[in-house]
Order: sequence, then C-alpha cells, then structure tokens
Amino acid sequence: MVGRVLTAACELILLKMTAKCMVHDLPALRPLRITNYVSPHQTLRRSTVRATLRPCGGQAPALRALIRIVPLLLVTSVLACQPSARPPVPDSSSAPQLLGPTVLPISDPVPAAPGALVYAVPGGLWALEPSTKAKRELVTLPKGALPAHPAASPDGKLLAFGLYQPAADRQTPGGTDLHVAGRDGSGMRVVVAHDEPLSYASEPAWAPDGQSLYFTYRTGSGTTRLERVNLDGSGRMVVVRRGENPTVSPDGRRLGYVRSEPPTFIQHIWVAAIDGSGARSVLDGKDFDSLATPRFSRDGDRVIFAAVGGPGLSVPPQAYAPPLGQLVGLSVGRRGGPNAWWRLPAGDFGESAATGAHGVPWDIWAMRADGSDLKRLTQLGEDGPVPVWSPDGRWIAFSGELGIYLMKPDGKDLVRLSDEWVPGGLTWMP
Repeated sequence: MVGRVLTAACELILLKMTAKCMVHDLPALRPLRITNYVSPHQTLRRSTVRATLRPCGGQAPALRALIRIVPLLLVTSVLACQPSARPPVPDSSSAPQLLGPTVLPISDPVPAAPGALVYAVPGGLWALEPSTKAKRELVTLPKGALPAHPAASPDGKLLAFGLYQPAADRQTPGGTDLHVAGRDGSGMRVVVAHDEPLSYASEPAWAPDGQSLYFTYRTGSGTTRLERVNLDGSGRMVVVRRGENPTVSPDGRRLGYVRSEPPTFIQHIWVAAIDGSGARSVLDGKDFDSLATPRFSRDGDRVIFAAVGGPGLSVPPQAYAPPLGQLVGLSVGRRGGPNAWWRLPAGDFGESAATGAHGVPWDIWAMRADGSDLKRLTQLGEDGPVPVWSPDGRWIAFSGELGIYLMKPDGKDLVRLSDEWVPGGLTWMP
C-alpha cells in the first residue's frame, strides 16, 4: 500500500500542485485542513493530499514544491517503519460530523438562470447550462494539461484562459500560457507564452471593448505583477507590480486586484484607474487570512470575492495543521490520489475520530466597490471557490471542491448544481 500511494503521489504531485496554484495562492505556507471521517464515499471521493501541495506566495516554486513533498514522504516513512500489519481503514460505524465543507444536496435545474457556465477541469473545458443542467465538453486537452480561470469576452464570442502544460522532455517543469479560443473551443491559440520554467500567465480579465486582456504574470521565482496585452500578443505592458487576480469594471474605467504589501504581506483588495494609477486599498485584509478573485458587478457598484476568515471570525487551527494524533493509515482515493488518515485524541471536538486532509475553508463575500457594506454571502467552508456574476447581474455562481453553486446576489437561494470537482474556476457565458 505504501508503495502504491507513494507512486501515485509522485505522478500527481506537479499536476495537483499547479491546479491549486492556478486558483488561489495563499500568502503564507498552509499545511492541511482536517475533516472528520464520515464515510468512504464522502471523504475518499476527492484527492485529499492535493490540498497540501498548493504553492504559496513568497517562496520560490521549487522550494515550495519541496516543502509540500516532504510531509508526504515523512508520512510514508513513518508507516513503513510501523509494524508490518496493514494499517486499518477508518471505521465509519461511529461517524462524527464533517469538519470540512458543508455538503448541500444536488439541486434541480434553475430555469431562470441564463446562459452557460464554462468551467475548467484537468484535461479540458466544459459548459453547464444551469437552466437545464445539460453539459458538454468544449475543449479536449492532452494528458497533463491543466486549464484555469476561463473568462468570457464581453460579447460572449471568445474565451480566455490559462493553460499549464508539462515540458516536452517531461524532466523540466512546464509553465502556464495565456490562451484565447472561440466560445465553442475552436481556434485556440497562445496570446502570452511562459518564458521560463514554472512561470505563469493566467487569471485573464477582458477590457470592455474585447480587444485586450489584463492578466496575472508570475515569474518562476514567484514575483507577481499585473499586465495588459492585446489579443494578437502585441502591446504587452506592466500595469501593477505585485498585483494579481485582476477584475475590470464594465465601464472600463477601474481595475480591481489583490495585492500584499511588505513587511506584513497582508493581502488587500485594491481599486485603481484602468492604467494602474491612483490605486487605493478598499479592503484591508487584516481581518482575513486570505483574499482572492475579486469581481466587479455588472453595474460596477459591488465586488464579490473569495476569502478565508473575516471580521469576528477565527479559522480553527485544525484547518491549517494535522492533529496531534495517531497516523492510522494511507489509502488511495477514487480519483487516484493518496489520503493520509489520522486518529484524533479523545477531547478533540468532543470525541475521537479518524480524519482526512482538506484545504482551508473559503467563503464568498461581497462589498460595495469603495469597500463599504461588507457582507459574508456563504457559510460553506469550500476549498478554493471562484465566483462569477451572471450576464444579467441577477445571479452569482461559484466553483469549488464539491461542485458548482448558484445563488442570488444577496446569498439567498443557494443551491449546488453539480458535485463535480472544479479546481480551475469558471466563467459565465451569455
């Protein structure tokens, strides 16, 4: 079993690490979030160790990858040194309550929701119509390719997205290129190519005229900046240094983004003129552990975003580190990834329970574009959710580890449309 898990981990580690990096980079190193074991079909259905392999800002990617690999190797070594009896599979007969995301039932279609949600999963881009729940594949990609952050053009005719692909020699780390394709996936082409191993051009946001893109560029050493480029690849320029996760207001006058400032490196949400001038922090991140993916509403008055923590909220330490308990076994999940199983000492959350790993708990928040009227819209504790507005501004959708969700702008009528793992984010196509 140890050999099987280690082999699976080695094969998937770069892919899983890059997929998580594409969605959210945390500002500091985050170990595991722990979820009480409920049953094999609820916990083993996701690759739990992938949540521990996320590269985080402020460290060189190679070092971050090494930091993430070491815990898995240590776990494997500990198991190898334990008695030869096969590690027990956690017993689900006394199942405690899940400490991970709140699991909503799968809903019926929502006839009033327009258009199609285009989402990114390893190996392709798919479209889901919330009104019928009809699903179709738009782009089929080679093995090992990881698309992320799809963004529909203002007229709905084009899709922009980042695409990680391994290097041809399979020995050198690959990188993420910024692509554009037709709404049906046709005519896919590179707009910005990565220029060094592990560099990253993704998180596109369209200019209102549909002729240029704002995007995050991250060097192989981890330096991040916001850039602008024309669709033909010309006119590339730096707009904001140390910025990421851009969003453009519908009138084309404002640029929103996430930025962390030394020496504390606390993340803030900033709003600037479209050329990057006149920037000001509209949300001080001192009350949050992490901020990501701000999105202007269709009228430009409000901003939604994903966050960990929040004013008056504390993230339990169990969200960031494995418990001080007994390592009881390793197993291979349904998607082929390794799971580490621990048993909590009596007293942790009132009882002893086997646990599995999960990412830190994110939720969706909203505020006015000036930072006022801050509201928490969800209480799910999802892993890496990415929100998006509907074309008519009447709905918000977001993706996460447990599927694709839909709700009203005030957070009401929240439903889960699907249970498909969506690590690469989504966009709403008219």
